[in-house]
Amino acid sequence: MTRRLVLALVGVSLVAAYIALNDAPTPTSPPTPGRVAAAPAQDRDPGVYKRAFHPNRLYLPTLIEKIGDEYFIVDSYNNRVLYSDVLHAPIPAWKVLDDALSRPHSIASDGRWYLVDDTDADRVNVYTKRDGEFVAAERIADIGRRPHRVLYDEVTQAFFVLASESQQITKLKAGTAGVVVEHTRHLSFLNGAYTRSMTIIDNQMFFVSGPGAVVVVDHTSGRYEILETIPVPRRYRSMNDIARIGGSYYLTATMNRMARCDSLAALKEDRCESVYEQYGLRGNPYYFSRFDGRYYVGEVAGRDAILVFEADAGELRLVEVLPSKR
Repeated sequence: MTRRLVLALVGVSLVAAYIALNDAPTPTSPPTPGRVAAAPAQDRDPGVYKRAFHPNRLYLPTLIEKIGDEYFIVDSYNNRVLYSDVLHAPIPAWKVLDDALSRPHSIASDGRWYLVDDTDADRVNVYTKRDGEFVAAERIADIGRRPHRVLYDEVTQAFFVLASESQQITKLKAGTAGVVVEHTRHLSFLNGAYTRSMTIIDNQMFFVSGPGAVVVVDHTSGRYEILETIPVPRRYRSMNDIARIGGSYYLTATMNRMARCDSLAALKEDRCESVYEQYGLRGNPYYFSRFDGRYYVGEVAGRDAILVFEADAGELRLVEVLPSKR
């Protein structure tokens, strides 16, 4: 391999790492408004439009979800959320829920209200359907800096939103006319660390490692009392997500890392197996989701695609990459 080629490959890797980690891209021209009307110019957050818009491909897709009979892709650096009733439709055929967002990261729904974290605008946007089309219902601010993950919990029948930069969690409940904030709490156990996500496993909330540990809490009471703290090896500390699949735990982390752990104790003791190379990943694996009997992971940078896995005896097997034509 020539020295020039080596330098080129190193340059590409550094760019991918920069995209995965950087949180302040420079402003460029705004994208074309989508189905949901953009806010009047005087009401727009100055950080809303941040990068060039690429309508025919994904650009750092962080999450795919299925809500009802429709699929949703959070296309973060395209500042939009897409939806389709056909999973394998080419990207230009997907409809636009909203493309006037500011690097969204996730979507959640109770079947009536659809919540999207409008990350760089420091708010959550609420949508609903009228006459078969999505419309903006409200915007909820004052929930912390850079809301980065929104979940809907069937047990508590509530939405939870994590503000990554200010370590705040907000609980929201659906009302007759919209979504209401029940409380916002500061999570001191995150030790001021940038924390990208939380998930619910066995009715317990797992906060991924920003502070050097996965923290398990009881979220049902609203007090977020710590149940367990699992220290995380340094190379996995900047985590994106964690999921339990069969008897194993899978985690994704920045700087292109994905691992399988036989138990949480294995994570603590640094006995997890890297599976990044095994799956031939090319970018930074992000959030997990599960529907239609399969597991899905957004791959940001690299291919900018959705990775599709099947579980065999608790072990994931990569079976498809969406979109297939790229």
